[in-house]
Amino acid sequence: MECNPTSIACQLGRIADSTSGFDWDGFWATLLATIVGAVVAAGIGLYVARSERPQPFFRAETARSNHRWRVSEGVVTIEVFLWNIGDGPAYDVNLAPCGGVSQSAAASVAKLEPGASLSCWILVNGGGAVDYDAETGVQTDLRTVDWPAAAAASVSWQQPPQRGKVRRLTLKLDDPTPAV
Repeated sequence: MECNPTSIACQLGRIADSTSGFDWDGFWATLLATIVGAVVAAGIGLYVARSERPQPFFRAETARSNHRWRVSEGVVTIEVFLWNIGDGPAYDVNLAPCGGVSQSAAASVAKLEPGASLSCWILVNGGGAVDYDAETGVQTDLRTVDWPAAAAASVSWQQPPQRGKVRRLTLKLDDPTPAV
């Protein structure tokens, strides 16, 4: 039956007809879209939270000033520094040289705060001495090292909230001798 579209009774009849049948397909599609959207939003939120938390970052360098070197029987002892340049602390930090250099003493610390450093001494082949001319007062450093091309520092640490997960990183050590 046709009704006058401008009459209120006709409009109320159309509304009653449209609400009397439940759209199950639309319900399941809406529910699925809501669940998928919630899972995607939670994943993005966790990713952003993990990337924004304070983390340690490391830089390793050798002592460039020759007065920090020790020469003894063809072996030069050079100090290596590990700096935490990140914005978060690192726990149970261990520093071990690798790649053709050996370590003279163990280097580890329970907690390495941002801006703090850890150091150890490495042994490389080399020699020479410091020559001092008393007449002119000039000091000439004749010490040299045979720097291995693969010299590196291996770092391991733990970071909260996953204190049981040990992270490892290998940082290249640059040749400490000045370029001529």
